[in-house]
Amino acid sequence: MNTSLPILAHELKTPLATIQAMIEVLNAQEHKSIEEYEYTMMQIHKHMKRMQDIIELILNAKASFNEDDEIDVDEIIGDVLQDVQAKADAKMIPILITNTLNRDLSIKGYPVLFYRALYNLLENAIKYSTNHSKIEIEIRQDKCLSINIKDQGIGIDPKELSNIFKPFYRCANEGVEGSGLGLYLVKMVVEMHNGSIDISSTPKQGTRIQLCFPLQSHKETS
Repeated sequence: MNTSLPILAHELKTPLATIQAMIEVLNAQEHKSIEEYEYTMMQIHKHMKRMQDIIELILNAKASFNEDDEIDVDEIIGDVLQDVQAKADAKMIPILITNTLNRDLSIKGYPVLFYRALYNLLENAIKYSTNHSKIEIEIRQDKCLSINIKDQGIGIDPKELSNIFKPFYRCANEGVEGSGLGLYLVKMVVEMHNGSIDISSTPKQGTRIQLCFPLQSHKETS
């Protein structure tokens, strides 16, 4: 986590420099129209939102954590599903869940960030899905805790898959607002928990994301 903080802090410079440049350009113009003011304010607002997202990441990254902390996987998954339900209902998208986890399952890590990673993935699945489509979630355990999220959304061009976890990367022509930090955070959290992430997607058919985390049970640690 410590190695990620300087990266996030450095990324604050990009939107800040952009805001400064836009203000300087506007000030240099002798005659400024209302449209120019409105456009500049709109762009400043967008970049301020980007900065707020970065600050949130930094604050979350500094959340207290102890090596012995455990994540109640079942509880956090339930919280995430409850919190995204309104967004899914608004687009009439059912979320179909197959959960075969043992009740005593746990993994060590940051509960706040684990929640945020799962929330981002489900929010994206809803955001990039069409009305009346569906989202399928499969949660199981064998050699790892496996969380699979599959949607029927707009999908991702195969040429862009290698870039989607980069900070601020936005897929071309997706037509949906966002900061480009959601999947970056997901990847960071997965790596923090010694997990892996795999993504496959077909344009106009949907996207499938699989997370795999090493696991243990309460019985083994008691």
